[in-house]
Amino acid sequence: MDNPSKKSTKRFLIIYSIAIFLFAVSLILIASFSQMRINREAEQIREQLNSAEILAADKNTKLDAAMTENSRLKTKVEELEAQLETLTTQKEEDTKKLATYNSFAEIINLDRLGKKTALKEAITAFEDAGYPALLSPEHLEIYNSIK
Repeated sequence: MDNPSKKSTKRFLIIYSIAIFLFAVSLILIASFSQMRINREAEQIREQLNSAEILAADKNTKLDAAMTENSRLKTKVEELEAQLETLTTQKEEDTKKLATYNSFAEIINLDRLGKKTALKEAITAFEDAGYPALLSPEHLEIYNSIK
């Protein structure tokens, strides 16, 4: 009887060893597949992070470019506003000079036509407007000779 019992024990140990071995191999395979899945997910997360960093850097570059362009445009606007102010001032001066010379031409015509009363009124208006100061020296000499 000893013999069958030993055989049975031996068989039980072999089956038990095979079962433990299969269980260990199964655990190793499951752990290996899990590790592969974790590594794959980690790589995807790394790629997403890399992509996000590239996008952020691109956005920062675009923002910097936009800020530089904005600064350049602000400077250009300031320059144009200064030019506009200069041109407006020059236009006002030119308008005043044009009015001066129109009045001066009227005075010359009134003097030529011999209309003394109208000439005196035109000279008074010319003086009140401050136009004599805007005449060139040659024209001022003519004006003074008529006056």
